[in-house]
Amino acid sequence: MICDRRSHSLIDSDDAGFSLVEVVVAMFILAIIAMSMAALIIKAQAQSVTNRDRVAAANLAARELDLVRQEFFATPDGPLTIADAGYQVNQHPLPGGSADSPLVVDGVAYTVERNAAWDLHTVTGASTCDGGGIVRFPSVIVSVTVTWDDMGTVQPVKTSTVLAPDKDKGADTKDAYLAVKVTDQAAAPLDKVRVKVSSGGSSVETDAAGCAVIRVSPATAGSSYTVGIDDASYVDLSGTANPTKPTGVVQQGTISYGVKFTIAHPGTLKITMVDSDGKRLPDGTASEVIGSSVTVVPAETSLVPFPPVTVTGITTTITGLWPTLYSAYFGSSAPASGYQSAQVTPGGTGEVTVVFVTTHLDVTSLPAGSSWVYAYAAGAADVDCSSGGAKATVTGAAASMSLAPGSYDLYVVGDTFGCSPGPAGVSVDSDDSVDWGTSKLALKNVPSGGRIWAVEMQKSGLTNPGTCPTSSSAIAVDVDAARSGTAVMPAGRWYVYLTSGAADASCKSYPDLLNPVNVVYGATTTENWSTSPPVLTMTGMSNGRVLLVSTAAVSTCTTTTATTSGSKYTSASTALGGTASVTVPTPSSNVTYYAYQWQTSGGSGNRCSAAGNFLVGPSTTSLTKAVSEATKGP
Repeated sequence: MICDRRSHSLIDSDDAGFSLVEVVVAMFILAIIAMSMAALIIKAQAQSVTNRDRVAAANLAARELDLVRQEFFATPDGPLTIADAGYQVNQHPLPGGSADSPLVVDGVAYTVERNAAWDLHTVTGASTCDGGGIVRFPSVIVSVTVTWDDMGTVQPVKTSTVLAPDKDKGADTKDAYLAVKVTDQAAAPLDKVRVKVSSGGSSVETDAAGCAVIRVSPATAGSSYTVGIDDASYVDLSGTANPTKPTGVVQQGTISYGVKFTIAHPGTLKITMVDSDGKRLPDGTASEVIGSSVTVVPAETSLVPFPPVTVTGITTTITGLWPTLYSAYFGSSAPASGYQSAQVTPGGTGEVTVVFVTTHLDVTSLPAGSSWVYAYAAGAADVDCSSGGAKATVTGAAASMSLAPGSYDLYVVGDTFGCSPGPAGVSVDSDDSVDWGTSKLALKNVPSGGRIWAVEMQKSGLTNPGTCPTSSSAIAVDVDAARSGTAVMPAGRWYVYLTSGAADASCKSYPDLLNPVNVVYGATTTENWSTSPPVLTMTGMSNGRVLLVSTAAVSTCTTTTATTSGSKYTSASTALGGTASVTVPTPSSNVTYYAYQWQTSGGSGNRCSAAGNFLVGPSTTSLTKAVSEATKGP
């Protein structure tokens, strides 16, 4: 037999083993199979965990119903206790747990929500809220919902039962029931919305028909109640959270259907200011738009009219809105070219753009020395001309500024004065102009000689200097014309004083009670500068006493102090003859000074006795009274 070695060798070579490619392919297939098996195992484990959690949740739900059923039939008041409790959370803790805290089973925290609501069998509609008649033997529907941590898309466990009390237990036939209907913005019933009567008591959740039934005990002649939504995540048509409504008079043994709520989760509207080409305004122009006004119009005419919206920046956000279609435009007049609208959905955000429109206001006849003019929204508070508002440079005695249509209060700042008020409530609808009014000061009874100066309060930074503010002479204004006529000066609060000549010369007179003088815009302000301060004299005093006068009644007067809330002035101790005098500031209007004899030595305790009153006016120079006139008053 002849053997073909070459052929045999080839055969042996083909069967000798696997190539590298074959090994890689085999490993890849094995990996795919392993990954598939691992995914199946993981999914099975996850499903096992989910099933375990659902079983535990179902057991907790059944446990809750069993405990409620026991309480319901345990006592005659059991049905009332369960029904009136309404919505409750985690009321029956596991051993070792505490009320109101989640129930923990195998390391998983479960929340058990229970709602109890009256079920009135005598009604004719689909639910109690749809109509009915006289209440006779109501039962109670108890619903339980159990949720747990990390449940993902798994649905909660829900269960319910109807408990009917014995006829001699439960609600009194004189009790009444409030059937409250709750629907959303599409008129669909809202489930699981909490409703409460007045400010006290437990909440009751609505059922699948959007109906919540609450038991009340009206008086024989009937009673009125207030019902409200006990969930701040909803608003009514006016944008009000937790809205309330009155029930009217509810009679005994009846069902009241008068209260219905339409609520929804609020939405948000974002308003962005754009130019005439529809491009968003640069952030650097925010100061120009802040304070301007935008009109927002809801599509539903039943909504409460919207007040003008004040722009807070390039983008203004309005929250807490009833979900509907909203339109917006700049100012108070709708543009002929149209404007944008946006749909605001429950919990969602609608966006509109509004074209920013500007006008020009020319301001003329500004006070001498003016540097800047400011425009603030009319009625703005805490204006100090340092931030906010629109600002324009003064050239000569005039300025021109760009403004959004609206109403403005104007102010001016100068070299010698701070934020001086000017025209108020200026209406700017198109290109307009306004003349700055003239403010004047007139002073009467100014001591002769010297020169009168004024320093503006804000510019100087002074607060009640108490003497001539010569240290601020660099910004002092010559108002000597006010002594014989009027001095023109910017409106504001000024300290006026008299020196021997220059603004920083020696002080001749500083009228304490006159300062600061409030110079009113666009008018002449007249003030009295007394020639000499009033001197008050009391006669018939006891020897060794001090005359004390005060702008408020003295509550405590000892040998060491006189306690009073007003300004007080004292004399030296009286000598034989019992006369004492004090000098008080000249007032700008009538002031009553209460006078006392004060013993400043020789014991402790109350050492004051009333000695009379002095009525001091702007023109008073001296007054004299005797102690015997103490009861005669001013």
